[in-house]
Amino acid sequence: MLKPGMPSGWSVRYHYKGPKQYEHALFDTLTWLHGSLHLVLTTIKTTHYDFDKLLDTADLIRQDRLRFLHDYSMQYNLPDDIVDYAKAQISWHYASTLIGSLRFYQSGYTKSSLSKRYSDSIEAISWQPDQYFFSSPLQHSAILNYLHFYKLPFKADSAFNRDGLDNSIAYIQENFERDVAALLASQQMAIHVNNGVLPSENVLKMYRQMVDSNSLYVKGLNKRIDDLLAIRSDFGYVLRQILIDTATNKLVFENLLGKQPVLVDCWASWCKPCIDQFPSLHKLQVKYANRIRFVSLSFDTDIAKWKAGVAKHELSVADAFLASNNFRSDLANYFSIRSIPRYLLFDAQGKLVSADCPFPNQEKLLVELLEKSLLGSAQ
Repeated sequence: MLKPGMPSGWSVRYHYKGPKQYEHALFDTLTWLHGSLHLVLTTIKTTHYDFDKLLDTADLIRQDRLRFLHDYSMQYNLPDDIVDYAKAQISWHYASTLIGSLRFYQSGYTKSSLSKRYSDSIEAISWQPDQYFFSSPLQHSAILNYLHFYKLPFKADSAFNRDGLDNSIAYIQENFERDVAALLASQQMAIHVNNGVLPSENVLKMYRQMVDSNSLYVKGLNKRIDDLLAIRSDFGYVLRQILIDTATNKLVFENLLGKQPVLVDCWASWCKPCIDQFPSLHKLQVKYANRIRFVSLSFDTDIAKWKAGVAKHELSVADAFLASNNFRSDLANYFSIRSIPRYLLFDAQGKLVSADCPFPNQEKLLVELLEKSLLGSAQ
C-alpha cells in the first residue's frame, strides 16, 4: 500500500507496508541521496549566472535518479505505484530546480537574461498539477515559483510585492480547478503575508471566496492577515515601535519625530548594498546639516555586531538605533519592509513624506523629496 508522505529535505518516505518493505525503505534513502551528490554543482557561487551549466547539472541529477530508479525497481520488483510516484517526484524536482533557482538570482534576473536553452526547457515542462498533487509539497512550490518568477510579470527588486501576489492569486483562481486553486492560493498568500505583504482589497475578497474558512490552516492565516490589516490601519503602531540606542536604552519611534524632518536609513551591518550607499548618504548629511536629521535604524539581530558596524562606518552614535524585532517589528510590518536598504522620510510635524525614498546615490530624486520635507516644515 502506497501512502506518499511529506518530503523532508532530500528524502521522500513512501510508508510502504508489505513484502520486501525493508528493501523499499532502502530504496527511499538511496534514490534521493544518490541524486544529491550533484547538489554542490548547482550552488549560486559555482554557477555565476551560467544558466546553461545549471540546466546541465539539473538534467544530470534527473538522469542519475531515473537510472537508479530503473535499476533498483528491476532488481527488487518494486510495485508500479511506487515507481510511478517516484518518477513524478523526480520530474518535479527537476522542474523545481530550474524555476526555483531564479529566485536566488532575483537581483539580476530578467527573462531576457535566460539562455534560449534554459527558457525552452522551462517551456517544455507541463506545469499542470498531476495525480499526486495533494501529497507533493515539492509540486506545490514548483508551480508557485513558476507563476511568480516566470509566467507572470515579476519585479526583480523584490521577491514579495503586492502586484506579484495579486497577479498570482487572480491567475490561480482562473486557471486551476477549485481544490487545487484553494491550496495554491493559500500557500501563495501565506508566503507573502509572512513577509508582510497583503493583497489589494478586491483580491483579498477573491481569496476568501476561494478557500475553506473552516480549515484550521486558513483560520490561522486569516488571523495573520487581520492582524496585519489592523497594524496598517493605525499609524500608532509605528509611533510606538520600540528602539534601542547605543547605550542600550529603550525609546519609542515617536521620540524621533516632530522637531525637524527625519530621513530614516533602514540598514544592517551585514547588508552590503546598505553600506555601499553610505558615501552618498554622507554627502547629503553635510548638505542638510542642522536642517534634516539623518537616523540610521538597524535591522541587525546581534547588538554587538550592530554597535561594531556603527563604529566601523563612523555613524553618528546619537542618531543610531536598533529596531526591536527587526523585520518582524510593527514598523517593518506597517511599511512592509522585507528588504534593505530602505529609506523613510518624515516632515517636521512627524507626517510621512515617503515610505520608499530613492536611494542616496540617486541624489537628484532624493533631494526633491528632502526639499519637499523642508517646505512642509516652513508651513
